[in-house]
Amino acid sequence: MQKPVIFFVDDEPNVLNGLKRFCRSQRHVWDMHFYDGGEAAFEALASNPADVVVSDMRMPGVNGADLFEQISLHWPGIIRIMLSGEAEPDQTMRTVGRSHRFLAKPCDPESLIRAIEAPLQQKDKLNLPTVEQDHSYLDRLQTPASLFASLIDYLDQPQAEEEGLAALVGQDAALSARLLQLANSAYFGRPVTTCNIQKAVETIGCDRIATLLKRGRLGNHAPVSFEQQKAPFYQFQKQLIRQWQAQSMHQSLTPDQQDLGFAACLFCGLGLTDEKPETANKAIPAYMVTLLGLPDALADILTDIAQSNTAYSNPDAVLEILFASLHDSHNQAA
Repeated sequence: MQKPVIFFVDDEPNVLNGLKRFCRSQRHVWDMHFYDGGEAAFEALASNPADVVVSDMRMPGVNGADLFEQISLHWPGIIRIMLSGEAEPDQTMRTVGRSHRFLAKPCDPESLIRAIEAPLQQKDKLNLPTVEQDHSYLDRLQTPASLFASLIDYLDQPQAEEEGLAALVGQDAALSARLLQLANSAYFGRPVTTCNIQKAVETIGCDRIATLLKRGRLGNHAPVSFEQQKAPFYQFQKQLIRQWQAQSMHQSLTPDQQDLGFAACLFCGLGLTDEKPETANKAIPAYMVTLLGLPDALADILTDIAQSNTAYSNPDAVLEILFASLHDSHNQAA
C-alpha cells in the first residue's frame, strides 16, 4: 500500500528538525518531506503532489497564506493544515476557506499527528476514493446568496446579537460547518470543542464574522438559482430537522446530545451530489467533519449513518440510527 505523502514547511531549521523528531514514529506510515519555506514547497508540489501539507504562517517570501492560496488554486484536493504561532490578523483571515485546520504553536506531537492521520484514516474507513488533486471537499460547502445577504443586513444593524446571528447561520449546513470549523481550530484564539452553533458564533465574534463575510471567506456565494437547484436537499433537510425536533423531546437527551443530534441532521445533506436523497453519498459528511476538525462525537454519529444500509430518503430510519448512536456514546461515557 502506498504511503500518504506529507509535506512540512517552515523557514526555521530548528522547527523542521523538531517536526522530524515529533513525527519519527510515523516514518513507516508516511512519506515525509521537509521544506525550507513556501517557495521550495510550492516548486516541489509540481513534481511530487502531496496528500497533506503542514505549513507555518510567518515565512519570508511565500508565506503560509500565500502557499495555501496557491495550493487551493492548483491542487485543491490536498489536505492543508496551518501550524503557526502568533500571526497577523489579515494573514489569518486569508487562510480561512483555504485551510482545513489551524493548529497553534507550540503543538504537542500527539495533536499534530492526529490532525494529519484522522482524515486519512477516515477516508480509508469509509471507502472514499482518493480525492483527485483538482477537487476539494471545501467546494461542496455552498451557501445561498440570499442567506449571505440576510446575514450582512442583520450584522449591519446596531442591535445585532450573537443569538440572532446563530439562528440565521443554523439555517444552512455549509455555513454552520465553516463557523464550527473556525471555532474548533485555533484560527482566532484558543479553540473550543463544540457542535453548538451559538457557541461557535460567540467564540468567533460578530465583528469578525462580518469581516469574513464581506471578504468572501465563508464559502462560495452560490448563484440566486441555487435554492431552486437544491430544492430536494432543502426539503429533505427541513423534514429531517423537523422530525428530529419532534422526536428528541421524548428522548431525555443532555444539552450536548441535543447539539450533536441537530448538527448531525444539519450536515447529513452535505453528501448530496445530484440533489436526490436516495442517491446521496453518506460517507462525505462523516469525512468532512473529520477533515475540518469538528468533534469526534459528531464524526462517530455520521459514520454510523454512513455505514448503515439506510438511505437519506427514509428520515425515520436515519433518526433511529442517530438516536441509537447518541445513547450508545452516552452509555460508554458513563
